Amino acid sequence: MTGLIWNDEAVLLLEKYVSEHIGKDGEIDWRTSPSFLPGRTPEEARSKWKNMRRRTGGTSESIVPDLDPDQPSFQKLFEYLRDRERSLKQISNHFSVSPKTIEDKIAQMDEKGYRILKSDNDISITTSLTSEQNPPEIRTEDLKGKSFSFAVASDWHAGSKHAQPTHLNQFIKFAYDDHEVRHIMVPGDLTDGAFVYGPKHLDDLIPNVRPPNRQRTWRTTEAEVELLKIYAPKMDGLRYFAIGGNHDMSLITNSGMDPIRMLCDQRDDFAYGGYTVWSIRLTDKSYIRLVHPRGSASYAKSYKLQKRMEQLAFEALRQAMTEDQSPKISMLILGHFHVMNADPSPPMHGILAGAFQGQTNLLKELGLIPAIGGWIIEVTFEKYGRLGQVWFKPIIFEEIENDWQNWPHPEMIDPNLAPDDLDVIFRGIAEPPSPPSNPGEPSTTTSP
Repeated sequence: MTGLIWNDEAVLLLEKYVSEHIGKDGEIDWRTSPSFLPGRTPEEARSKWKNMRRRTGGTSESIVPDLDPDQPSFQKLFEYLRDRERSLKQISNHFSVSPKTIEDKIAQMDEKGYRILKSDNDISITTSLTSEQNPPEIRTEDLKGKSFSFAVASDWHAGSKHAQPTHLNQFIKFAYDDHEVRHIMVPGDLTDGAFVYGPKHLDDLIPNVRPPNRQRTWRTTEAEVELLKIYAPKMDGLRYFAIGGNHDMSLITNSGMDPIRMLCDQRDDFAYGGYTVWSIRLTDKSYIRLVHPRGSASYAKSYKLQKRMEQLAFEALRQAMTEDQSPKISMLILGHFHVMNADPSPPMHGILAGAFQGQTNLLKELGLIPAIGGWIIEVTFEKYGRLGQVWFKPIIFEEIENDWQNWPHPEMIDPNLAPDDLDVIFRGIAEPPSPPSNPGEPSTTTSP
């Protein structure tokens, strides 16, 4: 600390600096403040401004003529409400605006995709994991004794320079046309997120998707959701069942916006399963469980899958003993690991899902090669709705270098726009192009 006194002249210089360096979203770039305030560090200037705001009840920003009248911004509300409950009165007093202004802003944020929680009179924006969602309805009652096919397409990582949208589209269209698949299971990491493994992660993002700092991660969230809407083909009768993973969660942590919920709100063919775990019931006697676990893959590909299957078998047995019935037969599908493996061990069946992302810089450093592709799974049901036979068909692809360039990618219309702007702020990604003619044919292997 310099120990310099903040006299009237210094305060006026500080106010002048703020008026010239505050952004539309209320953020202030303090890096050049020493040129205005000689002898004082950026940290001292920031601290003094914060104290001035506190003493005036948060109204000192009113001296800045260019601020919007509908402040606070989404970013300021997110920072104030992040994982802490506040009453409407507390919020309006803190920002010195009317409760009606706060109610309107919160409603807009909810529409935008922020994870708003309301309990009694309190409001917060949560960045924690959601509880398991209610299972969606897949009507299979008329399939008892018949076959039913679905597909697994995990870890799309939209926003990554190593994403494989061409192969993703090839796989889904192949499953739809050749195997009559109408249900796609997506166990997490639809987006590539931001700051997942620190600033180094930004090198793996498409240039216009990268946030300039953590406070601008909302830009990455919006851009990656727009990419998802392009990468996922919309086909008659096709439905996606999606949960979020750790990369998707990084967007919630840094921006407060839930990309999976945003996608599902904007696409009626997507069902939202929350984060980490989701059980999807097929019949009264069988279900699919989607899981996006934590941690890295083990040396033996089957190890973590086997451990999860053991947990699932124990859970099914305990529930059956409670209900005095035979255990339900289920299928466990794990995303996250970017490897492919199947473990048909009735009454439990396990799948390591693979991925639609190539080799990132991190994987190169670790010497790991991802399995690019997905699964087509065909099952038969016995008379009373229990799983009968299960066939696994892996569909494997070779990586397409820089495949993201074969697809529309976001271009920021105005870098000064704030998350408060409710319209789409990216252009150039309204319609997908035709995929490359022959990027490489998939190879398939069928295992009974």
